[in-house]
Amino acid sequence: MRLASAAPPPPAAAPATAAVRAGTGDFVVQLAAPGSEAEARATFAALQRKYGNVLSGQSPIIRKTELAGGKTVYRLRVGPYSREDAASMCSQLQAAGGQCFIAKN
Repeated sequence: MRLASAAPPPPAAAPATAAVRAGTGDFVVQLAAPGSEAEARATFAALQRKYGNVLSGQSPIIRKTELAGGKTVYRLRVGPYSREDAASMCSQLQAAGGQCFIAKN
């Protein structure tokens, strides 16, 4: 009589990206800096469609900024986060093919 050896079950697979939720903190993740508020909103919608696994549940923060030389941009950001959570969010987005950087809020 042969007994089948009981192999332990495989470990549960961790999700590819753990969701980082915005909360309180001093840092944000900047996604883009288009030239109009409408373009910033459209860019955010496009990024959510493309990187929904990373940006789901996030709301855009859009800040009008006057640059040297009189140029106006609308910084598209998500957050606020702690420095660690901002780094995690940006790393997840970059791993998915996106671009971002961490900024002080």
